[in-house]
Amino acid sequence: MRHLPFLLASLVFALGCPEPAPPPPDDDDDAVDDDDSSPDDDDAVDDDDSAPDDDDAADDDDAAPAQLLSTVPVADEPAHPPSLPISATFDRAVPEAVITLQRDTVGLPVPGAPGFDAEDTPTFEPFLPLFPDTPHTATVQWDDGEEHSWSFTTASNDGVATGLSPDGLTFAWDLTQPGATVVSPPGGGPLIAQLGLGNIFTEFNQPATDLFVLGAQEDAGSPGLQDLCLESFDLTANGPAAYVDPYFQAGPVSLSRLVPLGAFTVNVTLKGIELSGNFTTSNGIGLDAVQDGSFYGWIDVRDFGLPIVCAGLGQLVGIAIPCNACPGEPTVAECITVSVQDLVAPLMPGLDLVERTPQDISADINCP
Repeated sequence: MRHLPFLLASLVFALGCPEPAPPPPDDDDDAVDDDDSSPDDDDAVDDDDSAPDDDDAADDDDAAPAQLLSTVPVADEPAHPPSLPISATFDRAVPEAVITLQRDTVGLPVPGAPGFDAEDTPTFEPFLPLFPDTPHTATVQWDDGEEHSWSFTTASNDGVATGLSPDGLTFAWDLTQPGATVVSPPGGGPLIAQLGLGNIFTEFNQPATDLFVLGAQEDAGSPGLQDLCLESFDLTANGPAAYVDPYFQAGPVSLSRLVPLGAFTVNVTLKGIELSGNFTTSNGIGLDAVQDGSFYGWIDVRDFGLPIVCAGLGQLVGIAIPCNACPGEPTVAECITVSVQDLVAPLMPGLDLVERTPQDISADINCP
């Protein structure tokens, strides 16, 4: 019996029983092996997952929505300058973010251009100065459904109150005048002129406190006179103009006319027209101009009925034309935005506008 341990050991050796396997080498050169099947990611602590980490101390979730950090103006700002843009700053780039704006007193969207500044911050540039002393609500949307709204009030207008009524006065607007700023289309003064939108008259009527505005186009053959063969347009058809002496804002309304474009004659409809500005007086006795005037409208090229899209219109008229998204259709770039600022509209003494309808024009033997 005393030889039994020796015999058992000899038997094991004879049968070739393998020796225990050595421990596996460390896979990540860490002081402590993590015993997983994937290489470590050079973090101080391995995450023991089956895929490399992203070299952060903690793995982040790129699917999380971007976080809104601040807005301009801030919520409940009591005096935001009417000409400054709206913006929203996020913790990272949000190329799909869109800002919209509404004037609360009328519940209508404010016309303007959503975009981005040089730092890729989402912005909204109003095409007209915002109406003064008025509450507005801005909304930014991003990341497929994220949304934030905030309200603010605009500052008072910096124009000087005149104490005078514009009732019965007519002013002339030249959208191509020297000194005017054509915001859109960039360098588009020639296009505005070719579309026949260069010269417009507005007559103001104020029977009591409300202000109403009738518009008409100048006769190309008789400067200074209304073209009686073109329809007039009521800038206050949807309600009185917003008016706080000396500032007014009227619209929106549409204006149509036949315009020659290359080999075609098309019916151009300028939609969403809005006008604004400050009445001024040089003598304190009567108004003599509208200063700081702004004009806005947009054209849908699809309305032309031509076998071309907006991108090809520039070749037809020989002028470079930037095509923008159409209002309410952010993915359809078939519209031309017309926005002109820094306008001066002088008084036209003795010019009384006449309302002209299609029926009036058809019955007029002097109209072709």
